[in-house]
Amino acid sequence: MIEMNIFCRECEQMVIINKDEISEGFLLETFIKNPSQTVYVVEKEELDKLIGIITLGDFRRSQRDGKRLVNTHFTVCKSEEEAVQILRAKEKIVSVPLVDEHGGVVAEYVKKLAKAENIPYSVYCQVCGDIAEECFASKKVVFVGVPEECREFLEKILEGKVYSDRVEVLWDISYHSLQAACIGDDTFLIDFDEQGYHARELVYQKVHVETFFWNNDYKYIDYDGGIEQYVCDRVSYFTDIAVLSQSPDYLSGIDRSNVKKHYLDIHQLGWSENRGCYVYYGDISEQVECLFCRLRINYTDYIYLEKRNRILPIIDMGVHLITNKWKNEEYDIAINVIPKLMENGIQTFIFNDPDNEYEKIEGLCDENIYNRDLNVISEENLQIINSILNAGEGSRLDYRRDFMCTPFWVRKGRISYPNRKSRYCNYTNGERYTVGNSLNSPKTFYLFGPCIMEGAFVEDSCTMGSYLRPMLLEDYYISNCGQVYADINFSIRSKRYRTGDIVVLIVQYPEIFEKKGLPVYSIIDAYRKVGNISKNVYECLKHCNKRVTKEVAYEIYRTCKDNGELGGKTDEKQDVRFGCVSCIGNFGIPRQMENWLSEIKSFAREGCGRTGAIVMNANPFTKGHRYLVEKALEEVGVLYVFVLEENKSDFTFEDRLAMVKVGTADLENVIVLPSGKFIISTTTMPGYFNKETVPFVESDAVNDLELFGIIAKELNISVRFAGEEPIDLFTNQYNQSMSRILPDYGIRFYEIPRIEMGGQVISASRVRKCIYEKRFEEVKSLVLAPVYEYLVDHCFLEES
Repeated sequence: MIEMNIFCRECEQMVIINKDEISEGFLLETFIKNPSQTVYVVEKEELDKLIGIITLGDFRRSQRDGKRLVNTHFTVCKSEEEAVQILRAKEKIVSVPLVDEHGGVVAEYVKKLAKAENIPYSVYCQVCGDIAEECFASKKVVFVGVPEECREFLEKILEGKVYSDRVEVLWDISYHSLQAACIGDDTFLIDFDEQGYHARELVYQKVHVETFFWNNDYKYIDYDGGIEQYVCDRVSYFTDIAVLSQSPDYLSGIDRSNVKKHYLDIHQLGWSENRGCYVYYGDISEQVECLFCRLRINYTDYIYLEKRNRILPIIDMGVHLITNKWKNEEYDIAINVIPKLMENGIQTFIFNDPDNEYEKIEGLCDENIYNRDLNVISEENLQIINSILNAGEGSRLDYRRDFMCTPFWVRKGRISYPNRKSRYCNYTNGERYTVGNSLNSPKTFYLFGPCIMEGAFVEDSCTMGSYLRPMLLEDYYISNCGQVYADINFSIRSKRYRTGDIVVLIVQYPEIFEKKGLPVYSIIDAYRKVGNISKNVYECLKHCNKRVTKEVAYEIYRTCKDNGELGGKTDEKQDVRFGCVSCIGNFGIPRQMENWLSEIKSFAREGCGRTGAIVMNANPFTKGHRYLVEKALEEVGVLYVFVLEENKSDFTFEDRLAMVKVGTADLENVIVLPSGKFIISTTTMPGYFNKETVPFVESDAVNDLELFGIIAKELNISVRFAGEEPIDLFTNQYNQSMSRILPDYGIRFYEIPRIEMGGQVISASRVRKCIYEKRFEEVKSLVLAPVYEYLVDHCFLEES
């Protein structure tokens, strides 16, 4: 019995062609009508024997790279049951032919593809209207791939518009209709259908029509804060940009940021066949970094500035997530990012993507690794994966599933991994956990790049960072920021660097960097040392096991050591940051914070000099807390002391707040306030309240500190203080996060040494232990007299 999502086609419904009759036009027409169609190639002289297949992917590779058109390595079945089993087990196979004993084609079993996510009709129509009305007013605009269901809505939107006579919507798409629509140099085409675009792109390239591909990027309408916030966040990684858009949503988001902007005159922008890109003939600032446009220009990753004699990378404002179009990000890195790093004493080492050099080690492979499809769950694939992982009984398969459960998210305008904790795969503040990192290291060793850099197929202890850790001096904290190529420039721009830091990145387009005179090193020798590549990588060289990762880590270390200074002293320290300061706060206060902030601001004091803050749990308030407050007051005129409001401690919030107030009552300009739900709460940082029951838990500080950045801006707080934490690992990590993150919001961080008594630091946990053990005299020595009286009066202590 055929399954519900699998159906059978008889020969007359299939696309079958004699190998001698194959033509480019026939294939274009076939795949434009149905991009998922399989073309079956037969030998007529041999009773229609099936000799190969052609899919859209085969056709594109043949057109683009000159690869063999007819794929002779394909799956067949000889019964309905076998067909169902194959289609169920092989995720990427959508059709399989049924052949007889002579190899002749009998039928085809096809898997119904899941329908793509529906986009509201209003979105399609609004985009069409915006584009037609926006910057291409002098062009004929052709829309392709708009859903048929939108026809009525779209016709109403276009009806009566002054530009309606220049707009054509191609509802019936064929090879010939596309050719006819693309005639003329004044044609501008927008394609909305991702699946069909891959077939139609071949036509667009042949007729050289100006094309944009709108790949459902309006999914970021759900971005927290909407399109305006998304645009504000995205442009805030830059200081000076050019803009090609008239859309109110985009302009509003750009205007809310502090970035300098220059609006291009669309009439000064034209395509240059000679340069192979768009050329801007108008004048523009020398400092401009990138061109931001609403849609991605299809055939180029940059425009050429005629009057400045240089190229300008293009950054689209869409969330493209994982695509194959990362070249523009690397132009930004090569032109804008690396020169700034190097000018400020930050060594940068660039490594070539190993898949670019596969031909150098192809002889070390038993099979073509790129033909593997190991995402399909089958006994054969599990054996291959087990072998690659050297996992014995397969425990590491748990890790593979663990990593696959780590989704990407779009946050602060860029792609990153969310904070997560698991047995094998841990991320904090966008970084993969590195075993043995030194929390007090003065310098940072940054790792950027694709899967092999982050360790997508190994556990935490076997990542690039964890292997590099023992090779490097303790001077360096390793920040493993590897992820995917998409938005790699935003990832690099999001960090704060200091003279003496080192940046290592793997790039996909080495020629971009070489043209800028930047050396690009190879890691392919590491694969030679491994030996049989097929047994140590999955479906590409970047997806590898711990053995390969370890060799690559050593190759990177050796290259950096031979071509730079690891651990060299730097007399002058220079901070390096990219973009305008803090996109948080540029856009306003989260709605749920407004009431709390309005109450807190009523306690504000002005005209007393610099303002600082301390956040404490005070469980209970000790002489150590008092010492911290006194030392902070030496640096600032006004000090806010926020007491954690979450009732997750031994003492209630009301008791802790009261003890802090009585313990600081004699100090002028100390304002004691509740922290609300926005400073170290179960909402912003839940791990804080589990730190004593969970032996090792990392500090998820990003959300908490971003909210504090908003609070600090409203209260004019420029300094935050904290006590050193030699005992509590969680708090120690939180202090490290403050030192790295708060400067991005214009807040200095001071860590004040703890005071000791009896050879031990004075801590709240020490006081609680004394109370539990009824050592009340020791309690009296560790807390202030007013606090001791409070503890007695409220029956926490028995008066001696």
